[in-house]
Amino acid sequence: MAYKMTGEFAGAMVTVIPIVMLLGAVEAKTMTDRVRGDLERTAASLLESARSAQSRQQLGLAAMAEFRRGYLWSTWRASLASFIWLAVGLAHLIAEMRLIHWFATDTQSDDPDLARFVFLVSFSGFAITLLSVMIRLCSSSPSLRASRSELREIMRTKQATKSETSATE
Repeated sequence: MAYKMTGEFAGAMVTVIPIVMLLGAVEAKTMTDRVRGDLERTAASLLESARSAQSRQQLGLAAMAEFRRGYLWSTWRASLASFIWLAVGLAHLIAEMRLIHWFATDTQSDDPDLARFVFLVSFSGFAITLLSVMIRLCSSSPSLRASRSELREIMRTKQATKSETSATE
């Protein structure tokens, strides 16, 4: 496939690229806010458990381990998303600057390398934006995860009670 920089393509891309950059920034902010909210809810739940626990053993190391695991997973996920959006945003910024420079020059050549670069950058921006939205929408909500954790805890308690009852009989 041969690439060719034209005025129509450059004009369209110089308009579209900032929109993709804005969408990326909004998506990265949404991911960061979601992770922060998950961590705040988990920390609040752990603090409530700590306040109501009679002893350190009752609080248990499991709760701390679950919080630590959730914290590490959440921060890793947010860091990865931020890094990806930083790289995509930087590539879009470079493409935008090169397009503006192309418009500002006297000879607007049909530079195939610039056309290919702008195409790849804009395509990757669209793809990553759609992919991140799909991942965010398809991942389970914090309340659903909390409900599953609560259900597991209830099942463990019932199983332990059942085991104690059969052991005493």
